[in-house]
Amino acid sequence: MSCCLLASALVVFLTLAYYVLRYLWELLTVDNITTKAVFITGCDSGFGRMIAM
Repeated sequence: MSCCLLASALVVFLTLAYYVLRYLWELLTVDNITTKAVFITGCDSGFGRMIAM
């Protein structure tokens, strides 16, 4: 019985931690984003090539 309670508490804690961290991550901003450069690697094929073109 206590094992199930502990497992349930762990699941609830991890779920809450996930949503709190996700919320905090989305609050982060990049200053002067229009003046930033992007370094693209792996442009020979696939996704990197599509972005570079």
